[in-house]
Amino acid sequence: MNQFLFDHQISAMKADRSGTADERRALFQETGDQAGRIAAWRKANGLSNVGWPQDERSSLTDVRKPADSEGDAA
Repeated sequence: MNQFLFDHQISAMKADRSGTADERRALFQETGDQAGRIAAWRKANGLSNVGWPQDERSSLTDVRKPADSEGDAA
């Protein structure tokens, strides 16, 4: 997925700096194709095509040991 996103961003930057209308047209097409590949990957992996996927891993607070009630009072 990171490679898909990287390639999409590079295409967008190239399109922004392209010299001719034909170059821009080709790069916008490439950028759109890459966006389609990202959407297909997300769909194939059961992810929404809108926004960032939820991170289902435990947060750091879930894995830390509870504070020691005697030593932490200050």
